[in-house]
Amino acid sequence: MNNTKICIVGLGYVGLPLAVTFAEKYQVIAFDINPNRIDELKHGKDRTLEVGTDLLSSVENNIQYTSDIYNAKDCNIYIVAVAHRQYKKYTSDDFQKLSKGEKVIMDIKNIVSNPTWRL
Repeated sequence: MNNTKICIVGLGYVGLPLAVTFAEKYQVIAFDINPNRIDELKHGKDRTLEVGTDLLSSVENNIQYTSDIYNAKDCNIYIVAVAHRQYKKYTSDDFQKLSKGEKVIMDIKNIVSNPTWRL
């Protein structure tokens, strides 16, 4: 699996440690919708303190932080680690409030070129 390229969607308390762990052995695209989060990670800082500066710097050659999901088009594994809301009663308005992860999943579906791939 030396040509494995993994996309982690969502760089919160679950996604960032996962991305860094995979980046120890694989190429990783680390995606988040927040450009400020991407900027801080590119500068080796994690304000959530989930991952230390030394560990972030140790994988910097294997990880690409981005807020543009189209940078993940060449990945062959996608892991979505975004928060979601749970509603007790669903109304049509509730569906408008779903996590932006839903939009990201739709974008991933649109950019993946392999027609047999399913999310």
